[in-house]
Amino acid sequence: MGRFTCNNHQELFQQESSKLGYNRIENRSERIQLIDQLIEEYVNDTGLRPDPRQLERLATSILYEDLQGDRRPDKVAKSRDPILTLAQVKRRHSKEVGSGILEVIGSDGRYYGIDSDRHSGKEMMIINPKKLSLPIQKENP
Repeated sequence: MGRFTCNNHQELFQQESSKLGYNRIENRSERIQLIDQLIEEYVNDTGLRPDPRQLERLATSILYEDLQGDRRPDKVAKSRDPILTLAQVKRRHSKEVGSGILEVIGSDGRYYGIDSDRHSGKEMMIINPKKLSLPIQKENP
């Protein structure tokens, strides 16, 4: 008779799964092995799959190093398949420049966009030709 044969098997599984977090077991392969054993034991004892939320917590525990552990800002350049944390995604988006500004400057350095008096103030915050390093020449109609 296994440890998950009682009526509160879901609560017991939740307690046992919380013991397998990164802060308790730092060795990833050991964590994976223990998580696998826990899930197998639960399925064998109950005939049911564990709660999806608990499985998600366990998966996060397995992927801890990929999700949180690697905080290098240049992770994308140095890793083949990087997983970015939420903070890294926000930092990346704050540093990216939209391609819209690049579409109005031709390879000859001429400005081919709509005149600035047609843009709203908000658009001018995004499309500011003065911040470009290329010389801008407006065509006279």
